[in-house]
Amino acid sequence: MDRMFWIGFFIIRLIAYGLVGYVYLKLSMKLLEIRKGKLYEIIIFIFFATISTANNWIGDENTLFFIPLYLIVFIMCFKGSILSKSVVSISFFTLIVPVGMVVGSYDFFTGFIQSYQLESFLKALVYLSFGLILNRLVGDYKIRLSSQLWGLISGILIGPFFAIIGLSRLGIGQAVYSSKIANETIYRIAFIILPFVVMTGIAVFMVIVLLSKHEEARERENLAIQRETYYEGLKSEQELIRTMRHDMKNHLLSVQNYISKDNIDAAREYIEKLTESPAFRQSRQISNNDVVNAIMDSKMETMAESGIKLDYKIGVPEMLPISDVDISALLGNALDNAIEATEKCFEKKITMRLRADKGLFMLMVKNPFSGEIIEENGRFITIKKDKENHGFGLISISDVVKLYNGTMETKVENGEFELILSIPI
Repeated sequence: MDRMFWIGFFIIRLIAYGLVGYVYLKLSMKLLEIRKGKLYEIIIFIFFATISTANNWIGDENTLFFIPLYLIVFIMCFKGSILSKSVVSISFFTLIVPVGMVVGSYDFFTGFIQSYQLESFLKALVYLSFGLILNRLVGDYKIRLSSQLWGLISGILIGPFFAIIGLSRLGIGQAVYSSKIANETIYRIAFIILPFVVMTGIAVFMVIVLLSKHEEARERENLAIQRETYYEGLKSEQELIRTMRHDMKNHLLSVQNYISKDNIDAAREYIEKLTESPAFRQSRQISNNDVVNAIMDSKMETMAESGIKLDYKIGVPEMLPISDVDISALLGNALDNAIEATEKCFEKKITMRLRADKGLFMLMVKNPFSGEIIEENGRFITIKKDKENHGFGLISISDVVKLYNGTMETKVENGEFELILSIPI
């Protein structure tokens, strides 16, 4: 009977270890983007499942060996900066290791033949509980933080990290082997400190989520300002053109006045300044929609100056259930990105299709491309040096598409970049 019990218990333990590996794999993938390939997911799964079985205690030297193990596994299996991967690995270290030290040091199962197996199972249950709580708190949220914020979190981790080191063989933990009194004293100190270390570890995960949400809100605010500025700039240009055309009579009277005074040079200079104005450029009637027409007119002028050929077809009504600011962000950023990429390529041709039909607003822009699209945690990352002012194009488009519950797809194939988006209307 005892044998059957321990066999059943062994199977239950294996299931618990497997659940710990799975839950912490999912949690780690919310904090960092894992490298492509199932192998890396398997490594992380096995790592956490195995760590839940590891035996360590107060004053144990094994605690020190865990540190490089955490760092190596996370740096090898996840994308991102060394700083972000190191911070996340130490966050898990400060959450998991103290639990093992408490359970491994306190005689929960004194007198049981299989005390080690029982302790290991208890640790797995605690790890699993924490993992489920943190997964629920983080939800489906993808963490995105700047290097400065990862640095800030690393500062928060210094205290709990060195508290663990201090209670290992490297610190005062070695005193547990010197005498019974020292042993009891160190254990009392550790049983007070380590629960707070665990709580700090949990709090660090919450801080990561809160800072990420704050960072995303700030980024969205910047994008909204950029979209508004882009649209206002377009409106200002169109308003300038209308104003100058309206004032044409006054301009002609000024020229007539110079001529009547035989001041031909002044008249010539005045006329030259007028002809350089956008108001005297022949505007194109491309679409019945004023915003689409204004953007296309402006971008086609830019393309002409850069020697870029545009193959386009547009079919949109005069009014669209998408705000003028958002239309400007979608079409303007898509064409700006295409123009910038095409200017660097030998083949200077952009293909664009825009239509609103059968309940969908659809945009496709295709252009030659010689670079690389960098995507991290579902966000497009700029490769330009001026990251404060660049790299928002695709992000801005993506945010507008999400705002209207649309879909967006990008791909690079055969030296061409293609953007396809659709929005229900």
